Amino acid sequence: MKKKLPTFKSVEEEIAFWETHSLADYWDELEDVKIDVRLRHEQPSPRIVTLKKLMTRCPIDQSKLLKTLMDYSGWSQGRLLLVRRVPVLECDEHGHRFFTPATARRVEAVFENDRKGKLKPDETMSVPVVILKQAA
Repeated sequence: MKKKLPTFKSVEEEIAFWETHSLADYWDELEDVKIDVRLRHEQPSPRIVTLKKLMTRCPIDQSKLLKTLMDYSGWSQGRLLLVRRVPVLECDEHGHRFFTPATARRVEAVFENDRKGKLKPDETMSVPVVILKQAA
């Protein structure tokens, strides 16, 4: 028996829902959409949310936020740019990650410097690319 997809009152409510539910249970209710994929991104990809104010609890599930460092990557000038040792607040329950506004500005400045040709990388690496093949 297929489940009926609920109506969400906010993005946060929808995020919390999908953290604990499988898309497979609602597949028949979803619409097909056409997505235009462009490999040249001029902004860092929005995988991490910026908090408006410093918090000690995750705004998604209210679990404790821990200070940690991560490597952040995004597309710039048609290539992958990796920013190492970026401070984030990470949810200890589900791993949600959040930038503080100051950190977000610092990361954006790195990408802006790259666009302007002013970035001096600490290292350069090659990145293997693999095409995911369908299961046999």
